[in-house]
Amino acid sequence: MCDVFKLPSSASTLPIFVASEEDLGRGISMLEHLNNLGGTLDIHCLCRVKETSLAKGALNEKRNLRELRLHWNRPSSVGGGDGDELLVLEVLRPHTNLQRLSIEGFGGVKFSAWLSSGSNLPYLVSMELSNCNHCENIPSFGGLHRLKKLELRSMANLKEWLEGGGVMFPCLEEVSIENCPKLRRAPHLFPKFKSLELENVGGMGVVSITSSLTSLTSLTIKYCEDLEYLQEELVSNNSQLNVVVISNCPKLKAFREEGLASASTSVADEILLNTFLRKLVIDEIDFSLTREGILRISKCPELESIGKGFLSSLVFFESVQVSGCSKPKHIELSQRFILFSSWWTPTAIENWRRFL
Repeated sequence: MCDVFKLPSSASTLPIFVASEEDLGRGISMLEHLNNLGGTLDIHCLCRVKETSLAKGALNEKRNLRELRLHWNRPSSVGGGDGDELLVLEVLRPHTNLQRLSIEGFGGVKFSAWLSSGSNLPYLVSMELSNCNHCENIPSFGGLHRLKKLELRSMANLKEWLEGGGVMFPCLEEVSIENCPKLRRAPHLFPKFKSLELENVGGMGVVSITSSLTSLTSLTIKYCEDLEYLQEELVSNNSQLNVVVISNCPKLKAFREEGLASASTSVADEILLNTFLRKLVIDEIDFSLTREGILRISKCPELESIGKGFLSSLVFFESVQVSGCSKPKHIELSQRFILFSSWWTPTAIENWRRFL
């Protein structure tokens, strides 16, 4: 804190500010006079700020600040959920020039309106919310017209990512949601969505956010324990999809066949299935395929059969790898059987086809 008191008002850098426990966070008021600060500012221990009036105006005149990280750093023995933290967040509204925002450990039950306001954050391109365990819903963020990347992490009680009206997410390209097991609803209109990563997310939330995507190039779904199905349109509607990773989803029993067929034969560079799938069907080959890919099927202990179109489709893949699947001892094709090896290439498969 002494360093902050000694800084001249013309200071342009202050990488880290820690609210003091001794003065109940009153030292944050000193930031109000450092309006030339630029670059990145990390503010820690906001849980110590008890007088919100002293924090008012601490950030909103800092036009040179490009990245802001707000940390509450609450001890595990101290709860949250009261209105004081919302008041603190409310008065810490940054200047409109801010481009990147991160909020960690916020204990309020909802976020301030300025977080989702296009007029308050017109240049914001990246946002991360993490360990905000008392929030049950978050605003749309669809009004942040320059937002390109959004990360939601360890939001234990998050149930709903609210829908918004008007033109939504015109620039959003990357979304990563991790450890939000209760999430059940999310927006689904993302006109420029390219990369989606979902890990330990509620099954209803997965289905909700993937229901209308049309521009994906990369999809990763991991450890979604109650995910039971994926829509057949998920792959067929995303013609540029080239990476699909699906792993450790124990209740995912089957894909809709049309969707998986499209992914596996016409647009996927890599498909990793590491689930309890019971049936895999690859059919209706797209002969316009111009680039080879990789098909990997691993750790699917309940996989029992593979459809008739599978063998003929393998010529479209650079390599085919099968491992950790205890039940499928054969590939079914025209009532004939081929032993299932742990690793196959199209050349090896072609050699087997001659004996059918």
